[in-house]
Amino acid sequence: MLQQYLMQQEEVVLGWGFYLPLLLMVVLILLAVRIWVVIGIGSFAMLLLTDVLPPTLLGEALFDGIDSFALIAVPLFILTGDILVRTGLSGKLLDVAEATLGAVRSGLGTSTVLGCGFFACISGSDAADAAAIGRITIDRLEAKGYPKAYACALVASGACTGILIPPSISYIIIGLVLGISASTLFLAAAIPGVLILMSIMVANAVVNRVRGYENSTAGFNFKYWLKTVYSGRFALMIPVIILGGIYSGIFTPTESAAVAALSAIIIGFFQRTLKLGDIPKILETSAKVSGVIVPIIAMSLPLAQTLASLQVPQAFVSSMTSLTSNPYLIFLSWSPS
Repeated sequence: MLQQYLMQQEEVVLGWGFYLPLLLMVVLILLAVRIWVVIGIGSFAMLLLTDVLPPTLLGEALFDGIDSFALIAVPLFILTGDILVRTGLSGKLLDVAEATLGAVRSGLGTSTVLGCGFFACISGSDAADAAAIGRITIDRLEAKGYPKAYACALVASGACTGILIPPSISYIIIGLVLGISASTLFLAAAIPGVLILMSIMVANAVVNRVRGYENSTAGFNFKYWLKTVYSGRFALMIPVIILGGIYSGIFTPTESAAVAALSAIIIGFFQRTLKLGDIPKILETSAKVSGVIVPIIAMSLPLAQTLASLQVPQAFVSSMTSLTSNPYLIFLSWSPS
């Protein structure tokens, strides 16, 4: 099938209407211009220099890019993550991970990565994941003998799985732009996300054994584990609500985000770790993060439509098939590795 598809592709030549805006975008990125401004300028420049689409499309596409019910899930997942950090529930997740893996020689480092995976199931954001877990674990890792640079790298690596482990904000955006169900993308990304998380744990264990960062282990204590799980039962409920609701078909991703945020607020009030006066500050923090993401989404849709009209994907395929017609070599060249 792949070979037949490649043979049917006609050669597409991209002109200066594509390359000049692309060069302009690269220059703006190097000048540290905000990414949503870069995307917007690049989109408008391509529309002006090419006649594939009318420039008036930009305003309509900007509105269409954010006029989506699914997009509401983005600020709600961010809000849920902020509530867990403020109430200390994110620390409960890490305690459960550490109690589970305490008998392993690299237990703290491995539990840090597992904690990142737990929090990724809630926030859907790798940046929020790194901030929440990093502020709790980096000092602990240093006390165990890990260099600070390695501790930061370990947290960052574990947090990167937030892109894959559902509910991922990135996949909500991809589904919105491409018109694909976010639940389908979540289902496709779950196993790769878990495998990557496990590979980071294995890599940390190997580095730990070679360099001897964490020589002592606390050992596995079943009673302590049960006590820790019971203490963190409310925190563990949040990822169960999100993933269970989505995969069982009870909730859409947007609805699960709303239920998770409401559940986190109720748990915070119930445990008296959240006060009514904390809500405005949490909402402000979540709004600042969401305010960075939403303009990027709005600007991405006109750029995607322009690139599709210019047949950029077809041009990429043509450039690859001009080098080789072997479908296996082309597949390997497209793979991230």
